[in-house]
Amino acid sequence: MRSPLYSPNFEIHAFEANPLFQGQQFVGYPPKTKIHRVAAWVYDGELDLFLNRDKKVNVQGTSVFREKRTGDLDPENPARVRCIDFDRWLRDNFDPSDNIIVKSNIEGAEYPLFEHLIRCGSVAYIKRLFLRTHWNKIGMAEADHCLFMEAIRKAVPSVDTEYNFV
Repeated sequence: MRSPLYSPNFEIHAFEANPLFQGQQFVGYPPKTKIHRVAAWVYDGELDLFLNRDKKVNVQGTSVFREKRTGDLDPENPARVRCIDFDRWLRDNFDPSDNIIVKSNIEGAEYPLFEHLIRCGSVAYIKRLFLRTHWNKIGMAEADHCLFMEAIRKAVPSVDTEYNFV
């Protein structure tokens, strides 16, 4: 994966909890990318992940939100997946002075996850954030989304919500 955002000496960590992707290789990622087959979340343990199980369509767009309006998710048969406390993981693996860039496209989970990082203080580790938001897909009020974005922009030096995922 070639990107002007990082140099070859960067560590790249990718989180993918979707069990339908467990055997899939991550094509295009640099060879040393560390794939974590867990959900980045607000606690260590397990959570329900709602999937589109129709193999004839794209299975991306899973969510921890049963009520997510897009993706043709199966609300009655969630997958139980492992999750980690992303705040703890950041603190255990990095220093606040590290150049941490986060790209997040987690289908609604960005709200509880980043609110947790703000509460715990580890959001200060993040120097640049590429954030896809999904407030309108999970039934969140636009006003609540705007308050969330205000808090994120105060907490992270550089936030970009209009980007191509590279």
